[in-house]
Amino acid sequence: MRIKRWFFNQSTNNIIVLALIATLFVSILISNYFLYSFHKSGFEKALHEDHLKTTTILTKSFQQPLKECSKSVAQGLVDSLFIDPRVVEISIWDFENSKLFMHVFKPERVKDELFTQTMPIIIDEKRYGEVSVKFSSTTMLSQINSLLQANIILFLIQFILNLSLLLWIFYIKFSKPLTRLLSYIRTLGDYNITPHSAWHYQDEIGRIGKAFEEAKKTIALTAMSDPQTGIYNHYMLTKLLQNLFVQPKQNLFTVILIEIINFNHINEYFGHLKGNATLLALTKDITKAKNVKHYFGRWSGSMLMLICPNEGVEEVREFALNLSNQLERTLYEDKVSVICAIAVAQTLKSETSIDDLLRRLNLALEDAKQSPFGQVIFSTS
Repeated sequence: MRIKRWFFNQSTNNIIVLALIATLFVSILISNYFLYSFHKSGFEKALHEDHLKTTTILTKSFQQPLKECSKSVAQGLVDSLFIDPRVVEISIWDFENSKLFMHVFKPERVKDELFTQTMPIIIDEKRYGEVSVKFSSTTMLSQINSLLQANIILFLIQFILNLSLLLWIFYIKFSKPLTRLLSYIRTLGDYNITPHSAWHYQDEIGRIGKAFEEAKKTIALTAMSDPQTGIYNHYMLTKLLQNLFVQPKQNLFTVILIEIINFNHINEYFGHLKGNATLLALTKDITKAKNVKHYFGRWSGSMLMLICPNEGVEEVREFALNLSNQLERTLYEDKVSVICAIAVAQTLKSETSIDDLLRRLNLALEDAKQSPFGQVIFSTS
């Protein structure tokens, strides 16, 4: 139960990495085991073949009965075979005289396992004697130990290289996109929408990311937009003001606040449908007149706001005056005229928060309400 709880409490990344390491370790271990066994069998086979070859050579060297052979010649032949360090003991038995013809033994070579090979000396189908050769497995075991060490080194190199490759592929293909996807989901309600898609690939995570991207756009647009007019809402305007204020390169900007003074009168006299239609037509005209770099939204019920980045009061003065004249001359929805108060204020270096700017802007708007229709109040201090 504890193992199950631990397993399901682990992140998917950790479980997959552990599974990759375990699978890779077992697969390389098995492959190296079979490779080691194959080479070990090859060393054992080579030992037995050399053993048989040595015994055969010695046996075939006696082409006549042993009693007719010269011991000095036989001794030279045996000594030549002892050049091979694996040869431990050679015995030649003479059957005719029932005694040892020659026996040479190297006790210092007696190490590890010994193998004995015996072959008869047959001349004209008659058995005259017997040759026995003992081989030591020391050299073979040394080769096997070297093979084992090489296999261990090969195993480690294979494991490290393959694991690095697998982890790199896992990170690029799964871990990194999944982390980005989780980060993307956490900011699902954020208003910031990138113009280009963050998901370029058609794999499973890419398709899930695109689906969340579409959902994020829908949620963000809903959170950013005023449902009646389709322009930015109060939440979005506040975010934009805060972002511009904290950015050193863009902390100079101007805000234009427009209030429809007779909006309640239009609703009461013509009805709310006519009031909403008038507000929508007014926002469309302002949208057409504004600079594409300006942010436009509904600050409150009858208040509209324009944010002009990187522009001071003097840069927007002409635009604000022209906008006031346009609103003064325009009739909406069956000759409905709107009366607007317009206030303009820019950020000051002495201000420490956006509230200071909004406070000055509201004071300027109150002055605009008290002024004749069509006058724009500019706040520079």
